[in-house]
Amino acid sequence: MAILAAAFAAGCGFAANSTPTAPVVGFDGPWVTRTAGLVALSVPADWHIGEPWLRPGSFANLVGSFSNQPLSHPCSTGPNSVACGPPLGSLQAGGMLVEIYENGSPQWTLDHEPGTPTMVSGLAARIAVQTTDHGACGGVGADSARTEFIALPTAANYVEIDICSRGLNSSQYAAGTRMLASIRVTGLMPSDVHSAPRLGAWTRVSPASRGW
Repeated sequence: MAILAAAFAAGCGFAANSTPTAPVVGFDGPWVTRTAGLVALSVPADWHIGEPWLRPGSFANLVGSFSNQPLSHPCSTGPNSVACGPPLGSLQAGGMLVEIYENGSPQWTLDHEPGTPTMVSGLAARIAVQTTDHGACGGVGADSARTEFIALPTAANYVEIDICSRGLNSSQYAAGTRMLASIRVTGLMPSDVHSAPRLGAWTRVSPASRGW
């Protein structure tokens, strides 16, 4: 009987202990430039686009998100409150999520952020790499995160781009590097930025927690 049951399951296409996986990230298909708030960057054309959440009085606003997994509305409304969070519950194996925030905090400075100094569109920035489930992408089950902090001309205001991955492989690695290299800050007056070249797309640093 056990043999018959096993044969039936195989014939019907059942798989034991199957784990959901996200669509493969690759370079075969077209890439497009997407804009979220002040940031423009390149992502695969078939990626899902998430909705922003902007809360008056908040120090952090999610202005855009992109993923090779379906995205849901990032906010839920209660009787007397609005709660916002990541646009997906958990990354699947092979999944990637890009989140773009426009933040501001009275005590914030770029020097307090981890990572290697660089420049983006003439603005000072830092790129940090984390290889644990803590920090920028821990809430979605990521095991790797690359985060870029870009200081805006207005003091204590900055842009944060988080590239979250689960089961990091060569395709995800290459895609994340391409996204980071494509990031530009738009919508600023020429007098707001310094004329300086952008440095390398990213540099590996020791894992560090942001420590919200």
